[in-house]
Amino acid sequence: MIRLALLVLSAALGPAVAADYFGPPAAVFFGTELEAPFLPVLPPASDIEIPDDLCDALASVPGTSSPAGWLAAPSSLVLRAPHGALIHELGLGRFPDQDGALTRELRGGASKDGRFAWHWQRVETKTDGPVEAPPRTSSVLVYLGAHGQILARLDGADAPEGLAPAALSGDGEVLLSARREDGAWAVTARSFTGRELAAVKKAHRLSALAVSEDGRRALVAWAGLDLPMMVTLFDLARGERLDIPAETLPAGPWTLSADGTLLAAGRPVKRRP
Repeated sequence: MIRLALLVLSAALGPAVAADYFGPPAAVFFGTELEAPFLPVLPPASDIEIPDDLCDALASVPGTSSPAGWLAAPSSLVLRAPHGALIHELGLGRFPDQDGALTRELRGGASKDGRFAWHWQRVETKTDGPVEAPPRTSSVLVYLGAHGQILARLDGADAPEGLAPAALSGDGEVLLSARREDGAWAVTARSFTGRELAAVKKAHRLSALAVSEDGRRALVAWAGLDLPMMVTLFDLARGERLDIPAETLPAGPWTLSADGTLLAAGRPVKRRP
């Protein structure tokens, strides 16, 4: 069935493209040298099945403006060749085992031009014993380049419920990510070259992460232990930081517009660095 689906797609894209599916898989590295219970997520190219929610994206034939590189869909993060062929797929979603003892959650995103992506996976394992204990968790986030190479691997990356563990600038050259560190949240902005651009440490509450479209500005809404909520704005190009007490701002949620303007509940806030 899988091979039939690939043959149908190869007929649409041409023989040169079809050869890519049945040749050796591309050198894409996700960092799945993780101990169990993590599972490999890069199958051989000949085993890839086209996911339903990518049918429209993959329907384009060579010569169209459909971009190569990373593409995020509701249930997949995929890497495509310049001619449109699907090279690799990383799953997205929440997947409990049949007995409920182990749950995997996978999330990800891609830059608009497809040059960069991030993929995060967390595993929760229930512990057996006479006393009910919280599940053991392990997680990792990888920052991926245009050819699937790992630009950064962040063990322990995580975020509070309802918040994504990472955000990318529009061009993908800046990644903002969160992780647990010494019993609190730490948020770091880094460039695709690995340089740390800015950070918020010892956040005991975390409610928002955002990067502007051009990668110039970043936002973190957070509160420290016995400290009020702050909205921190970074000018990443200048290395400047502004901490604004949330009580002095219109009610959130707070985020950034494409040009880096501070938004409160979707409306521009005049004050900004």
